[in-house]
Amino acid sequence: MLVYGIIAIAIIAASYIILSNVINANQSYSLSIKMYYTNTSDLYPFNTTRFLILVNNTGKKPINDLLVGFYLNDRPLHMYNVSIPTGETAPIKVNYTYKTTGIHNFKVVADPANVLALNPRTSTQSVSINVRNASITNPFSQLPNGTVVSSYNFSLTGDSLPVIAELNNYYKIGIFDSMMPINKNVLGKILIDSTGTIQYSYGAYAKYNSGAQAQAIFLQGTVNPSFVDSIIESFNLKKLSFNGTTAFMLNNLTSICVSSKSGFTSILLYNSTNNNNCISLKENSMSNYSQPQGNLSRYMQEFVFANNPNSTTTYLGNIFGANNKSIYSVNEFQNKYGVFFSSINKTEITRSGKNICYGVVSNNSNVCSVYLKPSYNYTGNYGVVDSEELAGNYILNVYSIVNTSELQNAAYNSANLLSRLNLSERPLLWYGPYQNSCNIHTTALACNVTTSYTSNNTASVKLFNLLNQSIRINYLSCFVPGLRKNQTINKTIAPNSYANVSISCQNIPEIILPINSYNLSINYNLGNYSYNTTGIMNLTNT
Repeated sequence: MLVYGIIAIAIIAASYIILSNVINANQSYSLSIKMYYTNTSDLYPFNTTRFLILVNNTGKKPINDLLVGFYLNDRPLHMYNVSIPTGETAPIKVNYTYKTTGIHNFKVVADPANVLALNPRTSTQSVSINVRNASITNPFSQLPNGTVVSSYNFSLTGDSLPVIAELNNYYKIGIFDSMMPINKNVLGKILIDSTGTIQYSYGAYAKYNSGAQAQAIFLQGTVNPSFVDSIIESFNLKKLSFNGTTAFMLNNLTSICVSSKSGFTSILLYNSTNNNNCISLKENSMSNYSQPQGNLSRYMQEFVFANNPNSTTTYLGNIFGANNKSIYSVNEFQNKYGVFFSSINKTEITRSGKNICYGVVSNNSNVCSVYLKPSYNYTGNYGVVDSEELAGNYILNVYSIVNTSELQNAAYNSANLLSRLNLSERPLLWYGPYQNSCNIHTTALACNVTTSYTSNNTASVKLFNLLNQSIRINYLSCFVPGLRKNQTINKTIAPNSYANVSISCQNIPEIILPINSYNLSINYNLGNYSYNTTGIMNLTNT
């Protein structure tokens, strides 16, 4: 009987809930909706529209758990649940950042499922917003005409430009350092603080025969002129304004202008020789300027990087520059291992003598990979490896910005990449300045390193028996302090003879230093007795 009683109570409760919903649904409600939004003119991808939706209960009954839908092109973006007392208004704030161009139809609908009886049913507001293509893609058009002695331009995606600015804080890399020639401190801070807000960036730089310099950078994304102004204002500089452009005087001859131009945040730096500032730049521009490319474009097409066949590579952009002595081209790309810059530089500089590599030499001595040591205040967990190949008048580089655990792999992968290029000139050889060495602290044994360690961290060593009786090598270890591990050998060396031994060294640092010193420990039998001896072995990263 108790079971049937519980069932009866459940049925009554369910019936009450259903009946209550039917009664609520039959009640009449009255509400109105107003939708306000920020200016819709001159909208471009990655701009943001801010909506304020006001839902007003104009009826005589409170409205509980009202569903309000916000739609884009009839597809729901957000659903909100509001309760509104009689005569009150519920505010809803929505922001939308555009990812594409075209017409965007926004609509807000109260009670989209028609659960409530709204009388009258004035529960919908809508607006159509047109997002246009950004029009400026040639930053040279913002630079003044003149006799140019050197120039470069770049087209980069995402946070590529902030990455370059960040690298300049900790590393001395010539190509990247030259990208902020007018004022590294101010421009670097703008770019680094804008990390995560940039989708595309285009830039150009020119140095003139008069000594003047001009640089234009266009940034597209959620970054905006007021944000850039706030960063520059932290330097307490003299500020000027003219026709919507803000200018800051970096010194008597150098100025920086910030404005909004056809979908981009425009940054213009000008180092004058006649006290002019960036606001006073004339209309005649370098819009038709073109740089010589030679064979670089063909070579750069072959700079396709992949750590392995399963690695997906994303192309991030390029840099191209020229002066009266050389021209260069740079590609940027990334995959799951890190960010990579490949560059080829054709220069008039001629070389003589041996090319000394203070790092890893690979590809039959064609490529030198060096770990670039950051400045003292760097605390991050990534490292930079510069792999370089010389070919007559060409310099080829791959800069690998990877997690410190991938430094050695980056060197091998960069060497493989460089080997794919089909240059007409034969690569010049690299030579290491270091010698492998081995020293055992006993009169019974001597050693000689015949080859450096390989990719599996082993080295080939000759162990010499200096005595007139046989010596049996039981085990040895090659290690850095704290990481000792015995390696079984079980090899007998005849009197006054030698044996080839493959030695595995524990925790070989990954090209942090070009030469590494390890402790040796050897256990051997001589006659009926067992002995232990120690030694030192130096191995080069070649």
